[in-house]
Amino acid sequence: MVLFGAPPRLQPHRGAPISDSPGASRYAPATINLRLAAVRRVAYEAADTGVLSPELAAGIRRVKGVRRIGVRLGNWLTPEQGGRLLECARSSTPRGVRDHAMVAMLIGCGLRRPELLALQLESIQRREEHWVIADLVGKGGHVRTVPIPTWVKSAVDAWVAPAGIRHGAVVRAINKAGAPISDIASMEERVDRATSKYRFSGVMVGALAMLALVVAAIGTYAVIAFAVASRTREIGIRIALGATRGDVVGLVIGVGVRLVFAGSALGVAGAYAGSHVLSSLLLGVTPHDPATFVAVPVVLVVVALAGCYVPARHALSVDPVIALKTE
Repeated sequence: MVLFGAPPRLQPHRGAPISDSPGASRYAPATINLRLAAVRRVAYEAADTGVLSPELAAGIRRVKGVRRIGVRLGNWLTPEQGGRLLECARSSTPRGVRDHAMVAMLIGCGLRRPELLALQLESIQRREEHWVIADLVGKGGHVRTVPIPTWVKSAVDAWVAPAGIRHGAVVRAINKAGAPISDIASMEERVDRATSKYRFSGVMVGALAMLALVVAAIGTYAVIAFAVASRTREIGIRIALGATRGDVVGLVIGVGVRLVFAGSALGVAGAYAGSHVLSSLLLGVTPHDPATFVAVPVVLVVVALAGCYVPARHALSVDPVIALKTE
């Protein structure tokens, strides 16, 4: 039998303090004592039915709970003051019903204000024929289970049911029409939600465009390298006849530049004609943006020149004697 994660070291003739358990440090004393009372009750019923021996059941019932250390500070309301506060918060308007439920939770359950504001409807559960706030994380990270009196549950139901709250936060803001506001967000967050789909599409299109640019650069390099390899004899003859390094580099780069200019012209024309198809995916840019139509061909030219660098260097290293011997 394990109590709050502690190993079964209990002896029938004496009780061990439950606070020695390493797993009990994150629970509040009230929660530990409440769960310990349930364990004692189970041990009593088990002994009564003969499942446990009377000595072992007596040892379980003698397990010491956690002592509540410290005193409560602040101004505490008397029952009469709490009743008057509840009557002041009572109203038939939606705002009054919500305020009455909030005051009832604060007084009847002893919640702190941050705990009330963070309370989720899913945390209100029915356990052993009683309503409780299950596993409430409070101050200092302590986890506790808070019982909910019947009159507090009635006040919460009077607010939750008409407001149509099925999940999420129990306490919510109310608009001028008296309806709870379930989706509170800043203007930046709403704009971010509204444009997230289009931003994702834009990122995907941009990624595919970068991939196309890389493929175009590889294709340009392959074409120019093949052109240089197929014209090795011609380049050797030109070098043997006195062609300079600049002439050879210009010959190689000229092949790539002509291909890039021809492809850019066709691509710009096609993009200008079909830009209206992507107009719904553009944010802050017109379909016929001049800067875009100028920047893209420039980038392609720069990439093509970079792709021509290796074939140009290969062309300069051609030996005229070896080139003339090749068939």
